[in-house]
Amino acid sequence: MAQPVQSSRLALILAPMLLMSCAHSSSETKAPEGGLKDVPRADFNRIAAELALPIFWVQDKNTNGAIDQDEVSGYWGLGAEPKLNEAYERILKEYKTPAPAVADAADAKRRALVRDELSQGRQTIVQTDLTKGSEEDKAIVKNILDAAAGVERIFAKQTGVDALKGQLAKDDTASQFLFFRNQGPWCRAPRTESNPDCSALAAKPKPISGSYPADLQEKDPKFCT
Repeated sequence: MAQPVQSSRLALILAPMLLMSCAHSSSETKAPEGGLKDVPRADFNRIAAELALPIFWVQDKNTNGAIDQDEVSGYWGLGAEPKLNEAYERILKEYKTPAPAVADAADAKRRALVRDELSQGRQTIVQTDLTKGSEEDKAIVKNILDAAAGVERIFAKQTGVDALKGQLAKDDTASQFLFFRNQGPWCRAPRTESNPDCSALAAKPKPISGSYPADLQEKDPKFCT
């Protein structure tokens, strides 16, 4: 899940359900001339999450209603940071014309619940500017981030979600983000946590321990309870 620190300007993106990721500002994220004004900031960030795009509009510093280069951060955990103009095109398309529901009624219901789950939380950015920090400070921060990524990998194995990530549908970006944010496929928000149909995976697996064989736990519902 970890990626190399590509900038000395770091940020942490935090949301309910255990979300914690390192972010950075990227010179590769360019806004086209004329500005990007058609999607409000709150909707931009909401849809970016639903599309599993690791890009975040931190604030409208100059209050011009458009995204500017120094107002955007990327964050690790969901793959490579997209270029701003490419991400904006996808977000604008979804903002104006939301993608239709999938044909399968059961899966359409599940995906709607996933979006409802995501709507109950909003991520935010907490930035730390290390441009004037010493090389020692930067090395310490990198080591901490590497350690945090290692802890996440251990947690994924302990909770049995490590093997589940590969089951995510490639076209279901909202579920991909839910899996990332919740560190697993299960819904955690108040309105959806008790709904058995709310899951990032169509199979809707029950939580298991990664410390014991999955088939053993499936055969005995009382195992390790």
